[in-house]
Amino acid sequence: SASCPHRRSKPAAPWYMSASLPWVWLYFILLPLIVYAKRKKTWRDAGTDFYPFDWQIEGRKPGEVSKWPAGYQPTDDEVKAVIERENQTK
Repeated sequence: SASCPHRRSKPAAPWYMSASLPWVWLYFILLPLIVYAKRKKTWRDAGTDFYPFDWQIEGRKPGEVSKWPAGYQPTDDEVKAVIERENQTK
């Protein structure tokens, strides 16, 4: 069969398109999820100063509207209770 002289061949795909997609999934998406799932309690520094989010202190989900009045500041006891609860579950 005769080829058309005006027809150009397709350029080769760049290396990052043809070879990297499986590696992107492996290194940047799948591997961090596996490491996160297998994390150990000892990886968390118990001496860190942790201040919980308002929704954690109030005991609600992040998407729920707060029942606290505007400008409410949680007490130290409320904050300590959440920190202790976090330390027990980790």
